[in-house]
Amino acid sequence: MIACEQTYAFNRRRKLIKRVVECYKRVNIPCGFACCTSTTKLVKDKYYIAEADILIKFKSLLFSENVIVLQSVLKEIKLKNIRRYNSYTRIIKRNGIFVFYDDFRLEEMNKEEERRMLVRDGNMTIYEQKWPSKTRRALLFYHSHVPGVEINILDVENCSEFMNDPLLCDYVTVPDTPDDDSYREYTNEGSVGFFHSSYYNYFSGTIYCENKKYYVNNRLDVNRALNGDEVYFKIVESDEVQAEVLETDTDAMSASGSDKVDTKNERKEFAYITGIKERKDRIIVGTILNSTISGTGTQNVLIKPMDKKYPPCRIQTSNVGRIKDKRLKFIISEWKETSKYPNAVYLGTIGPIKDVEVEINSILLLNEIPNAPLSKNYHEETERFGHEQTNCEETRDLQRFAEINSNRLDLRDEYVFSIDPPGCTDIDDALHCKMGDTIEIGVHIADVSSYVLRNTTIDEEAKRRGTTVYLNDRRIDMLPDVLSSDLCSLRSNVDRLALSVIFQFDSNFNIINTKVSETIIQSKESFTYEEAQRILNDTNHRSYASLHRLYEVSRKLKQSRIDSGALILNIGETLVREESDKLRINTKCEAETCSIVEEFMILANVTIAKFMYEHIRNCSLLRRHPETEIKEIESEIESVRSMLKRRSMAQATYFSSGTVPFADFRHFGLAEPIYTHFTSPIRRYADLVVHRLVKSIMFQSDYGYDDYSIDALTKHLNARHRGAQIASRECNFLFLYLYLSEHEPVTQAYVIKSLANGSMVYIPEYDIDGFITSVRAVSEEVKVKIVKNDENFYVNRWITLEEMNEGV
Repeated sequence: MIACEQTYAFNRRRKLIKRVVECYKRVNIPCGFACCTSTTKLVKDKYYIAEADILIKFKSLLFSENVIVLQSVLKEIKLKNIRRYNSYTRIIKRNGIFVFYDDFRLEEMNKEEERRMLVRDGNMTIYEQKWPSKTRRALLFYHSHVPGVEINILDVENCSEFMNDPLLCDYVTVPDTPDDDSYREYTNEGSVGFFHSSYYNYFSGTIYCENKKYYVNNRLDVNRALNGDEVYFKIVESDEVQAEVLETDTDAMSASGSDKVDTKNERKEFAYITGIKERKDRIIVGTILNSTISGTGTQNVLIKPMDKKYPPCRIQTSNVGRIKDKRLKFIISEWKETSKYPNAVYLGTIGPIKDVEVEINSILLLNEIPNAPLSKNYHEETERFGHEQTNCEETRDLQRFAEINSNRLDLRDEYVFSIDPPGCTDIDDALHCKMGDTIEIGVHIADVSSYVLRNTTIDEEAKRRGTTVYLNDRRIDMLPDVLSSDLCSLRSNVDRLALSVIFQFDSNFNIINTKVSETIIQSKESFTYEEAQRILNDTNHRSYASLHRLYEVSRKLKQSRIDSGALILNIGETLVREESDKLRINTKCEAETCSIVEEFMILANVTIAKFMYEHIRNCSLLRRHPETEIKEIESEIESVRSMLKRRSMAQATYFSSGTVPFADFRHFGLAEPIYTHFTSPIRRYADLVVHRLVKSIMFQSDYGYDDYSIDALTKHLNARHRGAQIASRECNFLFLYLYLSEHEPVTQAYVIKSLANGSMVYIPEYDIDGFITSVRAVSEEVKVKIVKNDENFYVNRWITLEEMNEGV
């Protein structure tokens, strides 16, 4: 049935116009319970339908399994506050919250029939209440559809009646414990920017505004802003800047807390925050500080977030024993001017602390890494491909169609090989080297875009994920396994589709010609880095000549980048792996063959960036690394200098070529004037989009993207890439602690920051920071013992160090 809804609104000329919207209604709208084959299950005997005003007041109710969210209520919130509506829809989509689409449900009875049914069942009070008709009709539907389940409407007038219900109290109870602190009142005065908290001190940070940054240096100037908030701020005169102060509340701060930090303020601009324009939507994960628990009754306690960029948060709970020593999900509800810490609302429990699976799931949730069950459509599309080994005729036809009809350059007779880490199955790239009058080197990249078409379910999910996430004990793929590890992967001895960049070099290793082409290849070998290194040292091996020539060319490419100012940071990244039921520490590959692959991937990325920008000026998807002023590091230890340089550098980011001038395209770290990501389409969505843009140039077809869509996409991909990096680093930190707590090694540390009550130190052997209680000079060498201290690690996310006496 088609129903029409009429609304009235003013247009840009302030003229009142009527808008008519057609709404297609049907009877069989899923109710959200198991009876309608929904993923939501009937797990409770009581539910509430929340009115708009209640959801506006208590956003946390969205997360309650006992609250039914109506489509009509969300529309009412949209009319009242569009920003809040957008926030709610993001939360609903991100967390898979069920919404009952009551506006699309076809009513099966008229008002008179409703009245007769209510009189018959003794429920006339429902009809007599002043609830909106849509809410009342939804309640009537549920009463008839799921009999035996108590369902109430929750509104402003009756909310106090239900607030003590154990099903709701944790979601709506806000602690009210004023402290002696006093912050400035919020105003909308000043400039607008985004605030990012310091990793070491959540009461300091940086505001980014129009490619400039301003430092906020103390608790009062931060003025209750949280990491990621959009804020109003004003610039502070340099003589008004106060020294950075780290809070020393023993109940709330980590062992690294100190009184003051020695800050050098020259050439820095400082600011203070005057108000919050928009709070960032966030679910925070943390653990109750046991020292704040008093007894077993209803009480206020502090939760220490896992993410050190957020302050402790105060919640009220009636059952502290149930959530003690657990990883908890919560959201910040408010931060009053008189409260030292923000108030929060408990959303649920992930599991007990110290459980590795719980810790990893917490890390994934914190960094918004998609890890939820995939949709039915996704699985149906995945099954369409099948596996080559299963003799799936449809898959073979797809490959044959692509092979015959795309006029691909056939390179299956060339000696193509790949070099990857041990156990790698998602092989994005391969190389070949053919010598004659000139040197031909081919960089072959998996042609994922021939399989993952735009706007399919698989494509949308790949975009949502943005990148493959690599953790110590698992991999969360961007693409389904049938593509990432089989049909797209450039495995040896099978035909594969590729997008190739083929270079011709002269005898002095100068590029004399370049060609970009769709190809079909068959990799002859899949080497590990170690195997390739052994071949490089064995002149009798049949692959030696090709590999050695690749090595010689790559050395010149690398030296050319170094001469242009490329940064080479000599840091051996520490990775913890589980081998034979034991944790072992490995160092990231530093073999010469690693550099071979890296240099040719960089060359291909630069070449494609130039090729793409030459044809698409306004919406090429590029990657830049802003130039960073790296101060001279006062340390004779190369690993310490490299670490400090790495941390002082800005992050490389994706961007649309139409949004910044060409002078700002430069990739500072690689010393390249223009750069993109092209060589890893199996594991990065940005590369897949670049492939599509390159093909549109090659075949003179529609790009399918514009400057607006690429700009929006790059913002999303930057967030996903950053989240994946942090999740990978945090997971490695967890496994590193498990290893170190078992062995408690003694090692060398170097002071990187001197504080009033101790020193921050860096341990190169394990690439970690720590805190010692003695005050020492920067660069001073200290012998320390890494001590097992579960409370300090799992609650405060710090590894405990014990200074060793000289001679020990």
